[in-house]
Amino acid sequence: MMRRLGQLIVGLTPLYVFSGWALFFVEPQLGHHTLHAIAMLLGGLAVMAIIQGIIFKRWLLPIWAQAISERLYAGNYFPEDDPIASLAAKIFSQHRADLIPELEKLVMSDPSRTRAWLELARALEQEAHDNSRAADALQRGASRVRLRDDRAMLLWRASVLLCREGAHEKEGRELRERVAKEFPHTAYGRLAAAHLRD
Repeated sequence: MMRRLGQLIVGLTPLYVFSGWALFFVEPQLGHHTLHAIAMLLGGLAVMAIIQGIIFKRWLLPIWAQAISERLYAGNYFPEDDPIASLAAKIFSQHRADLIPELEKLVMSDPSRTRAWLELARALEQEAHDNSRAADALQRGASRVRLRDDRAMLLWRASVLLCREGAHEKEGRELRERVAKEFPHTAYGRLAAAHLRD
């Protein structure tokens, strides 16, 4: 909650500064030097709009995009009768790791579905306890999905899984370097770059 409040305050700060400036410096001149005051007001408005745009583009939008995509892909937007959703639910509820090959076949039958690759990777990670195979599935998925943001997300998640494995930490870091280089204008590209700087 405090983080959202902080983001809102930062986002509204240029508007607040502009309002105060207009109230104390421009408003008193409106009666005597109307054209000069209007020119000052328009100039201040242009500066405020540029600063506001920079704040939103460089900081707020990447944060919000990441939060929205995390919620979207963590949610269940499969249709109820979708075979992948049904099989994944069965694997997780009954702890049936033996059904993962069947899930993989279903995923490969329509490999452009980002959520399907996420379900497969989750099954491999949680039920088969194999982070390496889960990361491999995510990387295969990244080569099949259409949207750049989806590819960046899948590769980022693969890097997270690999970095959890001590033996594959180098591969995870290389994958983060790839995400930062190939998808610099996505939320996950920025996230990867930030982690590489730490």
